Amino acid sequence: MAHRSAQALGEIIRQQRELAEMSMRRVAIGARIVRMNYQQIITIEPGNPVLKARIEDIARLRAGRAPTLPTNIAAELAANPFLRVEEPAIQAAVGMAGAAPAAVFGELRARKDRF
Repeated sequence: MAHRSAQALGEIIRQQRELAEMSMRRVAIGARIVRMNYQQIITIEPGNPVLKARIEDIARLRAGRAPTLPTNIAAELAANPFLRVEEPAIQAAVGMAGAAPAAVFGELRARKDRF
């Protein structure tokens, strides 16, 4: 029994290390998409301080003609509700509390298309 517990703990630690490593991976998408996405996203989560800081950072970088990309997965997870559709706060923000994540993503996408 103790051997299984040690194995399970070892697996959990391995998974946590992989997630931490992955969260620092850099990603890049089109700069126009970044600006447009964040303008729409703030309407979904106007109280998200990480999102507000990211928008300010993007504005500052663009004003100085500096690139806004790449970013990393951790930053996107904290600021981008498209990546957190399973969270109750995101679901509630679009009037879909308890809905399937795919449906919430679809609603976010539909709102983006109408923005």
